Amino acid sequence: MSNRIDTPDDADIRAHLGSDDRILACRTVASHRPNPPVSTTRALLALGRVSEIAELGSTGPLHAATTADNPTSADPELRKFEAVFGRDALRVDQFIGGLFPRLRRATVETLARGQGVQHDIASEEEPGKIVHEWRDPDDPVAREITAHSGWGWPYFGSVDATPLFVIAATGHVRADRAAGDLVVERRDGSRPTLTACINESVAWLCGRIDSDSDGLLTYRRINPRGIENQTWRDSWDSLSHTDGTLCNLEQPVAALDVQAVAYDALLNAARHHGGPTANALRERADRLRTAVLNRFWTEHGGDGFFAAALDYTPTGTRRQLQTRTSDMGHLLTSELLDGEGLQEYRDAIVRQLFSPGLLCSSGVRSLHADEIRFWPGGYHTGNSWVWQSMHIANGLDRHSFPALAEELRSRCRHVHTATGLLPEFARGADDRGILNNRVVDVWQALDQRDNRLEQPPQEVQAWTAASIYAAEHSRNERPPHPVSSVLEAKILETLENRQ
Repeated sequence: MSNRIDTPDDADIRAHLGSDDRILACRTVASHRPNPPVSTTRALLALGRVSEIAELGSTGPLHAATTADNPTSADPELRKFEAVFGRDALRVDQFIGGLFPRLRRATVETLARGQGVQHDIASEEEPGKIVHEWRDPDDPVAREITAHSGWGWPYFGSVDATPLFVIAATGHVRADRAAGDLVVERRDGSRPTLTACINESVAWLCGRIDSDSDGLLTYRRINPRGIENQTWRDSWDSLSHTDGTLCNLEQPVAALDVQAVAYDALLNAARHHGGPTANALRERADRLRTAVLNRFWTEHGGDGFFAAALDYTPTGTRRQLQTRTSDMGHLLTSELLDGEGLQEYRDAIVRQLFSPGLLCSSGVRSLHADEIRFWPGGYHTGNSWVWQSMHIANGLDRHSFPALAEELRSRCRHVHTATGLLPEFARGADDRGILNNRVVDVWQALDQRDNRLEQPPQEVQAWTAASIYAAEHSRNERPPHPVSSVLEAKILETLENRQ
């Protein structure tokens, strides 16, 4: 495979493929710029199914995505995500829940109602687990997925929705103590309080962490046709080793970004509980942080960084996926790297994120351009996801890199203003424009399976809209962005095409 970024026409695809790979289909999709452009407010109204911004939450959490067009005339491919997705709804809450308390309450209470109450292989439901994708079994999309992949509904195939729920729900109760006493009517007819729901999710989290020899939060699908990678990178080829071989998904996988939310969930649960339970939760958090620092840190290639994940060899030895991804930026937004003695790790992450291999005109690439599996329009293997770059920007602010944070936000805002959309992602290179305009299907011999190498993004994605809306409505509240460190100044000096 080749990592060439700037090749014209379809030659770029052929240059990327191995000698035994082949193109199955390649078609161009007409570019689309709505008139007028989709504002963040208009997007939130559509995603929230309301007519006034103050009504957000009155119909439940935001749907994950929608179309910029009239829904009756839109491409069906752009309407497949008009449903509640646990991870997406909770990431939206992190961006704008503080601005819209009604939406935060609706998000927490809705996901509590859908909380897992039993063990089920088809849906991957477990007691205390938070739903990944909530659809009625008779929904046309649900019927299609069930016929193809055998999923049960609601579907619970994500590892990070549960710790994200713990973070959101404990924060909600901390702000409104009475909320903990709210009685939640769940799908099985049980009526626990919200506090009891939180406790069940914490129990699920602790059980999963305690089952790991290093005290990490891992995932492995139990439905053999379920989602393979059960993190935000939920495409099957999103995690790989430096030689291009895929992560071993036959054994539990510990993804870096998942450890960040698991750590924060443990600390938030400890603050919520107090007493001996809190001490036990903090001990788990301390062990998890130690494992991240010892197990994920690598100096592969000469520069220190945090590996994308840990998997197991076929003989059972835990090993690093020493690929460089955007996910190391999640550690800046987490409390995991807070405190004295950890500055070298924070600085190393910042250097990596703003290196030519990860930084692009639209934000931070999901995969470093020098990695074998990098492709500028790859779903999780090259595209820049706006929500993630904005999430990283918040972490840069937390650790006193304000000018770099604003640089990332500017690049993300450019995606919005240049396209008139609030897209799922933008290309990780400028070779063919900001957004993918092709659907490319290939056969990859290394993996012995078909792969959709490239596709256009969803036009209006909830976490994209929420992240940019949050930046728009806090810009006047933030102080100017002076350079605050020697490292920040050095990085800014090296950046080309600053926004």
